[in-house]
Amino acid sequence: QMQSQPNPYTPEDEGYLSSDIIKDILLQFAQKGDCSYKSFREVWKTIQIHPNNVESRKTHTDTVHITYYTFLSHLFLVPTIATKAGVIYGLYTVYHTQTSTPRIRLILSLPMWNSLRMAVQDTREVPIPDAHHCFKKLVVDG
Repeated sequence: QMQSQPNPYTPEDEGYLSSDIIKDILLQFAQKGDCSYKSFREVWKTIQIHPNNVESRKTHTDTVHITYYTFLSHLFLVPTIATKAGVIYGLYTVYHTQTSTPRIRLILSLPMWNSLRMAVQDTREVPIPDAHHCFKKLVVDG
């Protein structure tokens, strides 16, 4: 029997996350019942990324944008407040864990911007201060 090779990908890799992995991150985060950024990071760090789950990479920039938009796509379903916070945290984490310089910025269409803005507003009303803070930091930094 062949032994499996060590996984060369970790959640800290710059944006190499498939849609299934992002879905798992958001699901596990929602199941924790704690909408803090600390809770999100705990999930982020435990997700195992296997090479067959990794999106094909045309360029690093394309991959990061795909990751951003995959997180954002979860706002177009009927998201729970945990999903909304998770999307905000996901965007923030993907941006702030990039080691490339300059970091790849998030570019949004007007409908995407409006969906994200509404998610932020909802997290402010609950309140989930970490989500609002991460959003403000993302707007200022990226």
